[in-house]
Amino acid sequence: MIRVGLSILIVATLAAVSFRAVACPMCIHGRTINISAQELAYAGRSVLALPDSNGTSFHVVETIKGDTAPGAVITEKVLKADPLSVANSHVPLLLIRDDSWPSWVNFGPVDASHAGELRELAATTRSTEMDASEWHAHVETCLPHLDSPSPMMAAIAEAEFASAPYTALRSLKPQLDPSALRKSLADPKLA
Repeated sequence: MIRVGLSILIVATLAAVSFRAVACPMCIHGRTINISAQELAYAGRSVLALPDSNGTSFHVVETIKGDTAPGAVITEKVLKADPLSVANSHVPLLLIRDDSWPSWVNFGPVDASHAGELRELAATTRSTEMDASEWHAHVETCLPHLDSPSPMMAAIAEAEFASAPYTALRSLKPQLDPSALRKSLADPKLA
């Protein structure tokens, strides 16, 4: 009897002490959201948009995927778009939304000059459905972006290379220049 009472007391104490709310990973404010071409391929809509002066609505400047036309205004909630930090952005933000998501997600700034490349990546086959030749073509498309001065384009390329099968990466060996790779690794602008 003492053993059962002690067990109940221990369980009750642990429950009372460790009881706290936990948010989903997308909701945790400090979480970094990483981007890959797969977010573009899976999502139903993606745009480049400039925030208004108070950072609460976004003016679409380029459509990457979907039916949100340039000139449209997004007034819905955008995750990871703190009004104070995005209000003065002069570079469009990559906003992505899937039909199953409750809101848009801000993946960060990217110059509108990369819209064509983002459209190409958004049109790729989903990685789970790629065969060997599609993987080869995909990493070949991403290769020039590995040392891109655009942090967004470089991050997308890095994420795709991290998930690519080794055989697809090996197929790029004839295209790689070791001295150019060393140079880009040492370039502080690309760090």
